[in-house]
Amino acid sequence: MIIETANGVTTYSLLDFDDATRTRLIQYDTPLATPAPAPAPAVQPRVAAQVRPAPPSEVEKEELDESQTATTPKLPRSREALEKQLSELKGPALIVFWVGFGLSAIGGLWFLIRGFKEGVLWGLGMILCGLVSLIFLIMHWSRAKDPFFLQLVGLATMLFALVVMS
Repeated sequence: MIIETANGVTTYSLLDFDDATRTRLIQYDTPLATPAPAPAPAVQPRVAAQVRPAPPSEVEKEELDESQTATTPKLPRSREALEKQLSELKGPALIVFWVGFGLSAIGGLWFLIRGFKEGVLWGLGMILCGLVSLIFLIMHWSRAKDPFFLQLVGLATMLFALVVMS
């Protein structure tokens, strides 16, 4: 009996199983493999068979579909859907969202201040063009990484409030 899983291939002798299990496994036996005769005491034959699970019934499919749709959080795809989801936030989820927004805003201002400290042109370029911010982040990583990570934490917090807590 050869069983293939995501973790690898395992080979068992059909005789390793009890009678009831052996009977069920034989029904999955491929046409090329035939049950071996009673083994000699010293040699145990190997029967190559692929075990395939039975397809789910219609009821099981419906239960799977319902459970997947209930547990799969989705981000809004349009601005209207985002506004609707934001308006539906209440209690702790709303607080967590605004904390994330605040962290992201503080990180953005901190990032901009670091740009102006490097030079006025860097600061103006960062305000006018997002590509300059990316170039600044790469060229001045040691100074820009802290505000950048604060922005990421804020963004992650907002997404957590929208997706998990709503």
